[in-house]
Amino acid sequence: MILIAIRYIGIAEGPQFVPEYRLRLYKGDGRTYAIPAVVEPEPHFDARLFPGGRHEGWIALTAPDDKTDPILVYATSVNLDIGETRYLRLGP
Repeated sequence: MILIAIRYIGIAEGPQFVPEYRLRLYKGDGRTYAIPAVVEPEPHFDARLFPGGRHEGWIALTAPDDKTDPILVYATSVNLDIGETRYLRLGP
């Protein structure tokens, strides 16, 4: 489980939907890790944010058990081939 805090720093009017399913952990070779079938604790990560808005929520992801450093990626589009991508680093 990962507790993620996000803040919307954009200026576009109206809500921006930030769904959990657009977050994935990637291996160094570009493949993704499997998504576990578990129920996350409250609060869930899915959020609708307005400019300046902040949200914190839990997500469940599978990560390696070795010294591999996975990359957490957020895609702004359901289709990863279009839209923008944000790369996030996981802290200890």
